[in-house]
Amino acid sequence: MSTKRSPFMNHPHAIPPGLEEWHDLLMNAPVGVFTSTPEGRILYANQAFARLYGFETPRAMIETVTEVGSQLYAESSDREQFRQQLQTHGRVVNYECRMVRRDGSIFWASLNARVVREQKGGTESFQGYITDISDRRRAEQKSRCSEEKFTIVFMSAPNCMAIVRLVDGVVHDVNQAFEQVTGWQRSDVIGKTSSESGFWVNAKEREAMVGELARGRDVLQREFGFRNRNGEPRDGLYSARPIQIEDQPYYIFILQDITESKRVEESLRLTQFAMDQAPDSILWVDHQGALIYANRAACSSTGFTKEELLRMKVFDVDPDFPDSKWEQHKVDLRRLEKMTFEGRHKRKNGQPYPVEVTTNYIEYKGRFLGIAFDRDISERKKYEEEREKMQNRLFQAQKMESLGILAGGVAHDFNNLLQIIGGNLELLLSSKYPEDTDMPRLKTVIWSIERAGKLVQQLLLFGRKAVTQRKPLDLNHEVDEAIKILERTIPKMILISRHLASNLWSVSADSVQVEQVLLNLGTNAVDAMPNGGKLLVETKNIVLDVGPVSGEADAEPGRYVLLTVTDSGCGMTRETINHVFDPFFTTKEVGKGTGLGLASTYGIVKSHGGHIQCYSEPGQGTTFKIYWPALAQDGLHSELPSSSDEPQGGDESILVVDDEPEILKLSREILETFGYRVFTAETGERVLEIHAQQQGKIDVVLLDLNMPGMGGTNCLLHLLAEDPSAKVIIASGYSENGQGRDALSIGAKGFIGKPYQMKELAAKIRAILDH
Repeated sequence: MSTKRSPFMNHPHAIPPGLEEWHDLLMNAPVGVFTSTPEGRILYANQAFARLYGFETPRAMIETVTEVGSQLYAESSDREQFRQQLQTHGRVVNYECRMVRRDGSIFWASLNARVVREQKGGTESFQGYITDISDRRRAEQKSRCSEEKFTIVFMSAPNCMAIVRLVDGVVHDVNQAFEQVTGWQRSDVIGKTSSESGFWVNAKEREAMVGELARGRDVLQREFGFRNRNGEPRDGLYSARPIQIEDQPYYIFILQDITESKRVEESLRLTQFAMDQAPDSILWVDHQGALIYANRAACSSTGFTKEELLRMKVFDVDPDFPDSKWEQHKVDLRRLEKMTFEGRHKRKNGQPYPVEVTTNYIEYKGRFLGIAFDRDISERKKYEEEREKMQNRLFQAQKMESLGILAGGVAHDFNNLLQIIGGNLELLLSSKYPEDTDMPRLKTVIWSIERAGKLVQQLLLFGRKAVTQRKPLDLNHEVDEAIKILERTIPKMILISRHLASNLWSVSADSVQVEQVLLNLGTNAVDAMPNGGKLLVETKNIVLDVGPVSGEADAEPGRYVLLTVTDSGCGMTRETINHVFDPFFTTKEVGKGTGLGLASTYGIVKSHGGHIQCYSEPGQGTTFKIYWPALAQDGLHSELPSSSDEPQGGDESILVVDDEPEILKLSREILETFGYRVFTAETGERVLEIHAQQQGKIDVVLLDLNMPGMGGTNCLLHLLAEDPSAKVIIASGYSENGQGRDALSIGAKGFIGKPYQMKELAAKIRAILDH
């Protein structure tokens, strides 16, 4: 190639060769005109070209842009491809690519250029013009987006849709729902007419539709027959609307398969006779709640004629269903489709009766329809009430059983605390002289602990699991003693009177527990009379041929002593009476009642084989009647005198086992005062270790049953397995008649209940050692 430079290349703003006479025209042309070298150097630029790229003048652009590929093209690969096409073909027409302005903004451009060679030397250049096509590209992009959106909406529409050319019926497109409803795939129908597929059952129906569409009319909601791909005739509902696509007339066809709804309609007509003869009441309700159908049973059960019912609404039949709830009921029924519930209906004479209602929902010709099947359940309700009474009796028994389990745990923990307190007090007493001023106070505390221990035992009575100290009692005497206590404690404006029968039969009972019953009932009666009133206590002999009340399924005939406590207080509702014996149930304010009083009373009475019943109405006071089983033979027997001999000690080895450190410490001190050698352990595992280490030198094991780890019972079993002659005394807050009995049957030698006194413990250990 010649190295001679072209004259116009030496003059950056010179007109390209042969175009000098067009200088003004080119410089002011509305499109950008340019000349450049194949290497990318701009040789000429007009005003429009410079401004298109953000330069004020062509000179400024030519001086600034030294390589168009990297400075003007958004992607340099476009410049390279453009250059190669020019050099290959000598001309490029409408080459579109993205360009970069001086400020970095991007625009779309269309390039048209040719290769120009000088006659002498063969030097070549590129001449051409450029136009900004950004607006056109944006319009095209927007058009493509609109088409894509239409395609997405069309294809994903839930209704069956097709686009058909109006002139000849050729199918342009169908959506996915069309494939699902008809069975034809898009490839089966696109480009074909509906007559070729046999879609229309009646061709005249299609012709009528096309005629209306050709006149620019919409065709809406018309029933017709069509065939699916299998040739099966179906019932349809269609709408059609004329549209324009690329200036050609088309129409959009929307189809709804109503075959199933038509079958439902037929079924309703076919089954109406059967519903008229149904034994249960059947009512059809429209969207406003009006009754639009009633069978013979509905007329018979309500007492209304069919004509009367069809002038009524569901709210007139159901007194518990206000019209304000109707709209929400429809929403719920549409969502669930079926609802079953119990309610009441009203007869023509105004009498309500219980019904079980099953309501179903359907759409009938596009509107709401509810079908209610109503069954008169008056007889069933009577049966359920009787069954509920029986279940309540069983539930009450189960509650007392569960409470017995709870009470055992509470008694154990509480007895541990009492044991610690009482033992420490006994140690204090042992170091005091009888004349010490603290002795009366300490003895009072000891008496209180004993009383607390008895109250803990009453917890076990809730479930009838505690051992009672029964003896023949004169109930009149117990009433007198309890009333003396009440008279000293209750307000003076409450008058206590008594009517006690003479020659009252004796009962076998625990005097402390009988007193507790009387005080519980008396205290509750006082609380029910805050402004004063009367409290009446009565006793009498009574012989029952049947149970005392229907609620006492286990009441046996026989002789009873009836104790009646009546107050003139505020009374109780039926709901309160149903729970009056429930543990922890109370109507008193927080802090003024535990809810254990009447539960304890119930447990005590049941543990004695007795029965208790309550009568009350609001404002009419309350009466409690307690039936105590009478002794077969009358006569009161005095208790045997207890021995007051001082227990003896010894020098044997005692292993005390308890999970309470304070009890271990206290027991050690007590037993060491009697001369014993004491070992302690907090777990069953530790017991076995000590027993093995001492190699038969442990004379007695004082074992608590309720411990962590392996537990007291397993510990006892392991001890006896290793040494069948081991002497074990069970110390527990549970009753001897409960867990204690099981331990004794396993092989324990004795039982002592917490809280125990120092003398009692020493006597028990000595008795086991000497046995």
